[in-house]
Amino acid sequence: MTKTYLKVSFQEKERPKALGALWDPIQKKWYVPAGLELAAFQQWLDPGVGIPVSTDLATLAGNSSIALSASPAKGISLSELLGGISKTISRTYRQAIWIILEVVQVKVHSGHVYPEVSERDATGRLTA
Repeated sequence: MTKTYLKVSFQEKERPKALGALWDPIQKKWYVPAGLELAAFQQWLDPGVGIPVSTDLATLAGNSSIALSASPAKGISLSELLGGISKTISRTYRQAIWIILEVVQVKVHSGHVYPEVSERDATGRLTA
């Protein structure tokens, strides 16, 4: 069984635990068990650990029953991608969160509203 160990302080142990990390009592470290995507644990990974990109499109979409007839080179639909992103966010942030941002500009076209958002860094400058 492959284990990817994490650098987790005692104070923050509940977040990786909620994402599926397990405790190794021998190593006295939290780890990501085989089969879980590492992307959700990125902040606790050693800098040298790369996050592999999933080539399993059904896993990316969060539904192993999806039948994909297109070759992987052609990609997946936008709705499948957004569904996978939505499920990943839901697993990462199990409770409602507030996002702090600044609306830089709002464009209206054909009845659709397109906000451009950003945030400010520690010096007060807008970031990309």
